[in-house]
Amino acid sequence: MTRDKYVIEILEGQQMTAGSKAKEDIVRFLVNDGFSKISFQAPKNKLRRLIFGKFYWKNFLKDVKNESIIIYQYPAYSRIMGDYFIEASKKKCITKIMVIHDLDSFRIYKDSPKDIKRELKFCNEFDVVVCHNDTMKKWLLSNGCTSQIISLNIFDYHEVIPVKDNKTEASIVFAGNLSKSEFISKIECKTPINLYGVYPKSHYKDNVMYQGAFDPSDLGNHLNGKYGLVWDGNSTDSCTGMTGEYMRINNPHKTSLYLTMGIPVIIWKEAALADFIVKNKLGIALRNLNHIDKELSKITEEQYLEFKKNSIDISKKLREGYFIKKAVRDALDLLN
Repeated sequence: MTRDKYVIEILEGQQMTAGSKAKEDIVRFLVNDGFSKISFQAPKNKLRRLIFGKFYWKNFLKDVKNESIIIYQYPAYSRIMGDYFIEASKKKCITKIMVIHDLDSFRIYKDSPKDIKRELKFCNEFDVVVCHNDTMKKWLLSNGCTSQIISLNIFDYHEVIPVKDNKTEASIVFAGNLSKSEFISKIECKTPINLYGVYPKSHYKDNVMYQGAFDPSDLGNHLNGKYGLVWDGNSTDSCTGMTGEYMRINNPHKTSLYLTMGIPVIIWKEAALADFIVKNKLGIALRNLNHIDKELSKITEEQYLEFKKNSIDISKKLREGYFIKKAVRDALDLLN
């Protein structure tokens, strides 16, 4: 039996950050792969969500056939609306595939067994869960996830701006929320660093230059550097704090931004995504950012050109949605 396939688009409306781009891209790629898009505008008022949430989802799913397949991107706006979605989908015998964007059990509620249990219980309502990588998969399984799990490996990234040809400029780019990137003010290096994003500090060291904040659709036009930096937290010795530790399990979306623009990556050695970068020769992994000048000096021109070529090659896959399409097709195979 051929079943209808849908991907939910939850409208939130963010600007000047990449907060919603990953979800928007997945909708775009899956629509191109045969899914139908259904857009859902959740009520902003918390009381309305609580009182009328069931009605919203019932009305939203009224035209979806019984036993259809739905892709649900998580997290999605509010816990209570997520619970109401599960309730409504069960009544229509919908097969549910979750795509995880953020796992708050590890990021925010790491020391709260109650919240971890609640989030994992929600994951277990889905037939298949698509998580970031094998490290996240292992964590989910060890903490009670009983759904079937597929690893994405890396987020795709829709882009139409041509790749960058920065083969000679010895500089680094960093894009993100600069207010939570305390490490930038502490880096001891001479290599120029170009910053992009919101909430910059008023002063950085002389080799660190703020370039501005841009809409995700335009950011690629402004990135200028030989490497893209993937680091987080408040230390240069290691990725620390809530956001830094989170790199042990997640796929930072900025990694995909850099590679989509053909820019090789510098990443924390203990990040979950470091193995993917090193194995595919897409850049280097470091334990300490203060060693950056020394480590970059070891890279020969031949090695860099290999990093560059591989970054351009994987850019083609990321721009086409290769990884999410493969993960979802693998999920569908598990359901057959």
